[in-house]
Amino acid sequence: MLTLKQRTYGTRQLYIPNIRDEALVEGITAIERYKLRIISVCDPEDMAVMPEMLRPFIKDQLDIFKNYGLPAILAERIICVDAGHQNISKAILKNIDNIRRVINTKNGPVGLMPYISSFNIDAISEQLGLSVRQCGTASDLINNKAIAQEELRRLGVQTPLGKIICSCKQGEEFAERLQKKGYEEVGFKIIHSASGMGVFRIGIDEVSKYLKKYEGYIESEGILMDGWISGNITSYPNVQFFIGETPEQDLFISCSKQIISGTSHQGNINEPEILKRVSGLGDNLLTICNWIRSKGGYGINGIDFLVREEGEAERAYFLENNGRINGCTHGVVLADKIQHLYGPSDRPLEWGVNNNILVPASTTAHTFQRWLETSGIAFKSDWTRPPGSSVPNGPRGVLITNTAAIESHGKIMVLIVSGSREDVCEMMDMLPTNNNEL
Repeated sequence: MLTLKQRTYGTRQLYIPNIRDEALVEGITAIERYKLRIISVCDPEDMAVMPEMLRPFIKDQLDIFKNYGLPAILAERIICVDAGHQNISKAILKNIDNIRRVINTKNGPVGLMPYISSFNIDAISEQLGLSVRQCGTASDLINNKAIAQEELRRLGVQTPLGKIICSCKQGEEFAERLQKKGYEEVGFKIIHSASGMGVFRIGIDEVSKYLKKYEGYIESEGILMDGWISGNITSYPNVQFFIGETPEQDLFISCSKQIISGTSHQGNINEPEILKRVSGLGDNLLTICNWIRSKGGYGINGIDFLVREEGEAERAYFLENNGRINGCTHGVVLADKIQHLYGPSDRPLEWGVNNNILVPASTTAHTFQRWLETSGIAFKSDWTRPPGSSVPNGPRGVLITNTAAIESHGKIMVLIVSGSREDVCEMMDMLPTNNNEL
């Protein structure tokens, strides 16, 4: 039986972690280090391109997966390019002949798997002769928050009341409309923002001040302004699908609740029951998937919702579509790989990811692993429950998925797996939450 990775990504792929092809991440230095996480889904027959600055961390990360007993990409199949301060996709285009020489197509075709499709990826695909599922134009459409909200609202999907604002006057007039509808806060969202970057939550009485402050940007680029939904928010689900050219080719990947801090995404915990619990969510997803398909947004898409309690029921509001590898995609794909290797075969393996664990500056991958072992939550493929525990035997614990940002930013990324979701949540709560504890 094929793994989730093989059914979605494919069996022989060239991975490109072109995170900086997405908006608002150009000046964030930690973004370069987040790219190492992509190798956690790679199989031995895959290839990947990494920025030269990550070369010192690759061997340690591959050794970690080896120690976990997980098959990983081979070190010789990782190509490092000197990207400097430019997008890695631009660096690849400048080094396209060197990349072409190391791609081996003798054992079958190789596909192109970028973090996000873009016009640079289109050019790489053409020059290397490798197929890519989604073109840059389609990516631009399905990741545009304003277009998605407006068009899906017309199709009957519940969304916050929103509008593209291109002037201060428009913004002030729309703020009055939102206030009359009962909104006390508004969201200002850069049209192609990601992971909470470029999302601002503003009190309705502060709108004029914000509009004046960013007047130049708003008039040149436009910004999505929508009502900030408040009340009893029960969940922020992320539902991932692989979208095919026909509905029959669609593949459900995961449904998880997002861990949100302020407006920033921190991680996810598997919770597929949301799909059955929230009335109408399934119908909304069908409409949204067909809309994505109509734009040519084939491949992995993560659809974000907000769920609010209204009376005795819960209602889901569509927030945005992320037509790319999502912040938790590597987690569910790696958890599926673990389940194929070690079980269980009769039930799902529960999982969670945390992409922003804060650790002291002196921490290394080895000292963090020792802390996990001392705390009793280090990953074991054949974990056996102690007396008194109700957690099922089998794969359990915390796996390190990215160590590249420990030294520079005091951050580490992990996957948590267990036969019990409650156990996943308990292990999540045990992880350090600031740079002073371990």
